[in-house]
Amino acid sequence: MAQVISISERMPRHPRTVTPSSNTAAQDAQILFFTGIRYERVGSIPERVELNERGEPVKH
Repeated sequence: MAQVISISERMPRHPRTVTPSSNTAAQDAQILFFTGIRYERVGSIPERVELNERGEPVKH
């Protein structure tokens, strides 16, 4: 099962105070989202096989 977390719930209630400093340079922010799911297709897709009520392949 997945957990849905609202980003606004995790944000601080008060704004951050930023003091300019000569030691730090401005940088672009990067936001990464990880869904935890990776879809990957390896090789060819096998043909679908029709099964009977016992779960055995049906021969045509």
